[in-house]
Amino acid sequence: MRYDPKKTAELLPSLTKEVLCDPGTVIRLAEERYSKEVDEVCGELLAQNKSVLLLCGPTSAGKTTTSARLLAGFAALGKKAEVISLDDFYRPQPQLPLWPDGEIDYESIEGLDLDAYGDIVSRLISTGHALMGAHDFLNDSKGAPRELSYDGDTVLIIEGLHALNPVVAAPFPKDRVYRLYISPHSDFTDGEGRVLITARQLRLTRRMVRDYHSRGASAAITMKMWRYILKGEEEYIHPFRELADRHINTTHAYEPFLYAPALERIAKQPCPPNMRTGILKNESDLDTFKPALEELFGVYRELPPLSPSLLPESSLIHEFIF
Repeated sequence: MRYDPKKTAELLPSLTKEVLCDPGTVIRLAEERYSKEVDEVCGELLAQNKSVLLLCGPTSAGKTTTSARLLAGFAALGKKAEVISLDDFYRPQPQLPLWPDGEIDYESIEGLDLDAYGDIVSRLISTGHALMGAHDFLNDSKGAPRELSYDGDTVLIIEGLHALNPVVAAPFPKDRVYRLYISPHSDFTDGEGRVLITARQLRLTRRMVRDYHSRGASAAITMKMWRYILKGEEEYIHPFRELADRHINTTHAYEPFLYAPALERIAKQPCPPNMRTGILKNESDLDTFKPALEELFGVYRELPPLSPSLLPESSLIHEFIF
């Protein structure tokens, strides 16, 4: 299914009953739906004789896990695949562009070293091998390089915020490219249809928990960055999402029931143990975000907790729980 701006709705009262009575079934159904759609993408790409999969999604859509699941899906069909993450082409922080107010623009495609991307892709296609290192966001550095291998029978999966931008597809023949857009696309409502958690708030929650634990950012910093993130999506992602051959909704119906414990830990210890400085140039007004954070946390506190131990190891939601 192609991207449709209209969101689906998940009824929290019904989900609450199901989580209390039979959590395993709620989890299984959500995981099966997502897995089925990923497997269908693998089949569609091969049926269409395409060899490049561009995987795009906004922040906290689940691109990393979806890439891994695509690898497994292609392997099950006897097809080799390699993943190139556009995150690994981020420039060092001092070289990143700025928003008009002087804050760092982490969202712009100008933050990527596109020449290095082009060199890697060219070398991979022409020689069958290339070395590239992962970008370490916590330390703003490159990790040890890993070797990529490629032949005419390999599917290249290129994932990142900007994967649907035409400059990313430029090195490849147009008829060999498949475009996939993923995002949480369900609102959670009460019994009268009032939205209690929007799809965007779900993404914010995912991002907040992940930033706190793996990127050294407090919830207040994530909240302040959020307006820049959304502005970046409007400018750099939304113009291209209708180019996608398919859209996968990565909302998992059970996930709001997982986040309360993590959010409580964040509320009790607002500064993460590995706190980074310099993420924002102006961090003097972070206290102003406390009411909005408390309001968001309050919605999750009303839900019965679901243990992460019930999730399968392959679940996309492991990206966002710690």
